[in-house]
Amino acid sequence: MGGIFGMDLPGGGGLSGTLGGTGGSGSSFNLSGILGGAGGSGGSSNLSGILGGAGGTGGSFNLSGLLGGGSSGGLGGLSSGGFDLSSLFPAGDEYPKGPFLVSDYLSPGTGPYPAGIIKDAGLENHTVYAPLGPPPADVKLPVLIWGNGGCTSAGTPYGAFLTEVASYGYVAIANGAPGPAPPGVMSDMFGAIDWVVEGNAARFGNVDTDTFITAGSSCGGLEAYSAAYQNPKVKLTVLYNSGLLDESKTCLLSELKAPVGYILGGPKDISYENGKRDYENLPAGLPAFYGSLDSGHMGTFFTTHGGKYGAATVALLEWVLRGNATAKAIWTVPESKGSLVSQNWNITYKNWVD
Repeated sequence: MGGIFGMDLPGGGGLSGTLGGTGGSGSSFNLSGILGGAGGSGGSSNLSGILGGAGGTGGSFNLSGLLGGGSSGGLGGLSSGGFDLSSLFPAGDEYPKGPFLVSDYLSPGTGPYPAGIIKDAGLENHTVYAPLGPPPADVKLPVLIWGNGGCTSAGTPYGAFLTEVASYGYVAIANGAPGPAPPGVMSDMFGAIDWVVEGNAARFGNVDTDTFITAGSSCGGLEAYSAAYQNPKVKLTVLYNSGLLDESKTCLLSELKAPVGYILGGPKDISYENGKRDYENLPAGLPAFYGSLDSGHMGTFFTTHGGKYGAATVALLEWVLRGNATAKAIWTVPESKGSLVSQNWNITYKNWVD
């Protein structure tokens, strides 16, 4: 899982499968398959298959199949009554309050180019998020390749977040078709990049086939690392609630040549220390940024427009890829209007040249 930067976790330890390891049988509290790993059989509290993993057999509390597994249909099992994921991992004060609703998926985003979910027959096992009509020809559309939590092939769980990004003139391609979520493989990300480079995304507008962002949540962040490895077309890599699990692979960070960023969920995020360590161990001189919001491991993806994660990501892309001075100030000038610091983010960065 996670390509050359990833690793599998052993089964049978209560946390098996978390962050993309393969699932195993649990003890009294089984988290196998959380964020999309393969489900296992649990004890008294089974959460296998959460966020798109294959459903497992449960005990007294079974949420298998939520957001992509199971048979409830709709947008990957999401019901009109919504849901609240805050009980899955420790949540910070910035974790969105209230349930995540179907209407959150259906919003076209807040950017100048209303966007939506698109399934392209020529790109199997992926879901595309793009402007619903081509932007003006002078607007280049960079491409964000997205890895899901658990390294699963589940194209819709992060839909509200990815639609928000797309509405600002980006094409986002998530691993997995809409619906059930088998475990993903690294070829999914590579296949998406190849599909774009071959000219297949031209109907979305002036797609920039030389500018890719690799990004992902949790285990998907490790996939983002791997997809950026020795690929000069990748201009930015962003890990959300993620970082190397295996410290012996820290040496691979030296192979990253484009800017790297970490968006973490504060001390309650189970990947917080991993992401901080990676930031500190990046090659000397490599531009990098670090943003932490007290949200916990689930971030704010699962709320309207992706919440604060969505807004921070749009500002980041506009700054790094389009040189937007206002967007840069949001990240780098605490006293600027709408700065991330004013919204309770902890921000640091290094090696950026004006």
